[in-house]
Amino acid sequence: MNKKFQWDFWAWITLLSIVIFGLFLIYPLFSLFLSAFQDATTGEFTMENFTHFFERKYYYQSMINSFSVTACVTILAVIIGTALAYFMTLFKVRGKNIVEICIIISLLSPPFIGAYSWILIGGRSGILTQWMAGMGIDFPSIYGFAGILLVLTLKLYPFIYLYVAGAMKNIDSALIEAAESLGCSGIKKVVTIMLPLITPTILAGALMVFMNAMADFGTPMLIGEGFNVMPVMIYSEFINEVGDQANFAAAMAAIMVLITSTIFMLQKYVVNKKSFTMSSLRPLPVGEMKGIKNVVMHLCIYLLVALSMIPQLVVIYTSFLKTNGAIFVDGYSLDSYRTIFGSLGTAISNTYIFSTAAMAVIVFLGMTVAYLTTRKKSWLTDIIDTLTM
Repeated sequence: MNKKFQWDFWAWITLLSIVIFGLFLIYPLFSLFLSAFQDATTGEFTMENFTHFFERKYYYQSMINSFSVTACVTILAVIIGTALAYFMTLFKVRGKNIVEICIIISLLSPPFIGAYSWILIGGRSGILTQWMAGMGIDFPSIYGFAGILLVLTLKLYPFIYLYVAGAMKNIDSALIEAAESLGCSGIKKVVTIMLPLITPTILAGALMVFMNAMADFGTPMLIGEGFNVMPVMIYSEFINEVGDQANFAAAMAAIMVLITSTIFMLQKYVVNKKSFTMSSLRPLPVGEMKGIKNVVMHLCIYLLVALSMIPQLVVIYTSFLKTNGAIFVDGYSLDSYRTIFGSLGTAISNTYIFSTAAMAVIVFLGMTVAYLTTRKKSWLTDIIDTLTM
């Protein structure tokens, strides 16, 4: 039950937060939807932009493509991330700290960098493609649906891992012991006891993966090659030189907003039905696998993390290669670094300055909103909570 609203210091902070959300969230969304329902020539209300989208397969197919690749990425990320969290949390893994650092680093790869790195490896002139061609083997194409699925899955599964690993560390071992005393063991114990407890966390991580995969522009832009998705189509229509397509692009963006909002509301509804409060007074014990199972577990974990780190490793390696314009040539050199620090120093400093400033603002706003919605509950903080989500 909400407390009675009082005008004090925190009330003004609440109003300020609502104003900030209004300026930087509500107003842009309002402008987007307003543009989506406007005629590009007359400015009058129209549904033409939406009917144009759903009447032509070229456009609505991009929505189907976006949803299909995003759903597949989310499912794979949940499976991989949850399994990895299970083994990393409940079993002794050699080099665990290094593995976790690598997992976090793999999450930091910008979309364009990740896709570009995989092109250098598996593109038509990629390192692995040429090497296998020399042995008479055709390497599978990195372009299209499969390539997008591979790149996004390896980039986004760490979200699930971090969420689920944290949740599993909060499971009280007394629950597992009670289940075992009743004859529940093995896979049944995992499915009937552990999985229901971490389901809300898995769904929260899945939502993060879904949102990031749906909104990703760089990866399908570079390796989509005919597999059109919504972000790329919106960009293409917005910069279209033939006619004014900004309103049509706004309509496509509005459709994306409605899709993601629907997914979010479904996720929130399910989580509210399945939320649990856990205490880690007695954390789950860490066991140790024996024999061939231990070897297979370590190989799978190391291979997965190595694949996730490929974009970063490729970028580091190619940064030392000699180049002739945009072409790599034999030999190694520091010329690329001389060029960067000689002519792009301002861009580098701006990147870190703006990133640090944005991080500080995000942390401050996040802590403020969290405090308001949990400690100063009112009908205004309920609005903030909804807007934040």
